[in-house]
Amino acid sequence: GSIALDPTVNTLVVKEARAQKKAASKLVNEALAAYLEDLRDYREAQAIKRRGGRRYSLAEVKKELGLDR
Repeated sequence: GSIALDPTVNTLVVKEARAQKKAASKLVNEALAAYLEDLRDYREAQAIKRRGGRRYSLAEVKKELGLDR
């Protein structure tokens, strides 16, 4: 399927695509994929929070992964 962009958004996409020297469709695909991944992660975090799952601070995660050095 196809989607229609608001003219203002389309202009911004075209300008940014030119600045990055890539096709506008590739820029939109990358941005949309990143957004959808972030949205999925957010929803998963919210579900864990509702279930009362354990939450970890950034410092704890870094320590566990050995990135605190």
